[in-house]
Amino acid sequence: MNLNDLLRLLRRFRYLAIVVILVVMAIGVGVALSSPNRYSSTATVVADPTVTGGQVGNVQNIDFLIPQYLAHLDSAKFQNQAQATVPENLRSAPITIVTTGQAGTGIIDIHVTSTTRDAVAPWANALANTLVLTSDKRFAVLSLIDEPKTPATPYAPNRTFILGISAVIALFTAIIVVMLAAVLRARRDGAAEIRERFGIRVLAEIPTLPRRIATLEPQELAINARALPVVDALQTLRASVSYLLTDKPNPWIAVASARGREGKSFVAVHLSWLFGAMEKETLLLDANARNPTANQLLGLASAPGIEELDASNLGSVMQRTAREHLGFIGAGRPDRHPAEVASAHFPNLLKQIDGHEVTLVVDTPAMSGAAETVIYAAGCGAVLLVIDARRRDFADVEQMLLTLNDRRIEVLGVVINRARRASWTQRLSLRRTVPGPNAAPAFPTWPANGPGPSGSDAPSDLVRTNI
Repeated sequence: MNLNDLLRLLRRFRYLAIVVILVVMAIGVGVALSSPNRYSSTATVVADPTVTGGQVGNVQNIDFLIPQYLAHLDSAKFQNQAQATVPENLRSAPITIVTTGQAGTGIIDIHVTSTTRDAVAPWANALANTLVLTSDKRFAVLSLIDEPKTPATPYAPNRTFILGISAVIALFTAIIVVMLAAVLRARRDGAAEIRERFGIRVLAEIPTLPRRIATLEPQELAINARALPVVDALQTLRASVSYLLTDKPNPWIAVASARGREGKSFVAVHLSWLFGAMEKETLLLDANARNPTANQLLGLASAPGIEELDASNLGSVMQRTAREHLGFIGAGRPDRHPAEVASAHFPNLLKQIDGHEVTLVVDTPAMSGAAETVIYAAGCGAVLLVIDARRRDFADVEQMLLTLNDRRIEVLGVVINRARRASWTQRLSLRRTVPGPNAAPAFPTWPANGPGPSGSDAPSDLVRTNI
């Protein structure tokens, strides 16, 4: 996720981010204001060697004595002795004593902290003076060189620091919450996010299906109770695509995705099937020689493929499907790079169907790592983009759109696959409309050899009469 993605999420969930920031800042302010003020005062004592008969004592004795002085200061007996010299009204004040000694200098610092401002200086002074008076002067002479002073301001809590840290925590918390909200609402708001991000129309949202149902052939899927929301979404997609292709010279469309396993073949097969149900001569080309799956959904063979197509043999290469007005060309078995096959043979297909009002649907390989996808998309002139609703990284989609835009290939719209499923009430309502065993087929049927593209009684040139 880059900075633009993050800013987009913050704008989208701005009210949630504001609430999170306010809550965290309120907690920070509460901590800063509720913590009692703490005050500190320090007394400094220095130990000098004893001078006897004009001779200075051993300086090394000082380093030996400093730890003993610190131990005395930390003992309860010594502190009780010093407490007796503290003003009576301050003796019971809560205090904390920290003593430190600087090696090689003979300096001892006595730090006293308390929530009672007037207690720290008298306590530090009492401890220092008691240490000076009770020390053995045969080896060292102690003196108070820095008297403690009553502090004017507290040293803690540092409310400015707390508020600053609270602001940083609030910002990061808001970012994390917004990202979690985006993940949790990905399936619900997938269409809105794509429209906002790319400015592309969303033509349909296809709910998630169990794999055993998603792999059914189109005629079986249409009468499956659990698939009715999906069938309804596909019908909406078919109507939208038909409308968008109306004004184009040829109704040709490439179904593409930025990466694999996003449901592109599922959309291509079922969209073609529904076009064929509208008595429109339709041809589905499985151009994904790298991982062909369209033939499996139709129950057909993957060969012959486009690599066997020349300038006039469409009828012998195309397979017949269970839908009268739908023909199919498999992925085949290319003996060279798929991009070379596309460049050499796809123009032959376009020339044979040009001017015959044939709806061409091309199931292309994922664009990432497949050079032939652009060739098929450019030949069709229009692309239908399939995006998995579970994805959160759109970098490859953006790159794909840039590539298509550079080649002036129109993106008709987006299909969001595996979107949030319909509510239980909606699914139960749809289930009650499922046709019974003796009901009419989901779509109209035609004779085995229906009228040709021109309306004559001759069999269609685009549907094989033998297999």
